[in-house]
Amino acid sequence: MTEQAVDLSKQHQRIAIIPMRVQISSKDYIPPYQHAEQEDMIAKRLQQDLYFFLMKQKAKGKFAPSLMDITSTQAVLNRHKLDTLTAVQLTQILQVDAVLFLNLSIERSHSSRVVAHMDSTLQKKVRIEEGTLNMRLFDAVSSQDIWTYRGLYSIGIGDSPVNAQSNTLYQAAKGLPYAKR
Repeated sequence: MTEQAVDLSKQHQRIAIIPMRVQISSKDYIPPYQHAEQEDMIAKRLQQDLYFFLMKQKAKGKFAPSLMDITSTQAVLNRHKLDTLTAVQLTQILQVDAVLFLNLSIERSHSSRVVAHMDSTLQKKVRIEEGTLNMRLFDAVSSQDIWTYRGLYSIGIGDSPVNAQSNTLYQAAKGLPYAKR
């Protein structure tokens, strides 16, 4: 992390977490409406997880800026087309010093039917889901990203995708320039 990023982040009084984008690719056929519902459900859960994790860090004195409530963020963004807004416009509309963007790509590499027919020894070794989490912190004053993160997770049979996704998210959040160690 650069010294400039740390200096800029010290000036942030309020930040917003932009709704996460989740893309799932799967070997199993999932009807489009269910596919979209899954992506939306994961996005909302992880946005809430991050918000509450950062609020806990703030309560412990390990995170300085205030966070715009995610319900308020969503209400403001519902009046605009999120996909058409630049990061600068988002900071202006939300009246924040910085915005945190999150993207999660999930690759479900084995069909559930294929896994069901594997012997138990092979099932223990196979990775059924891999994910890539990208986060970036955009600063309104400099009009640029001042922090980025890329984390990977991989799970097998019996592992919890929820835990793997959340743990990757928490690791990323601990690296934000606001974290007081």
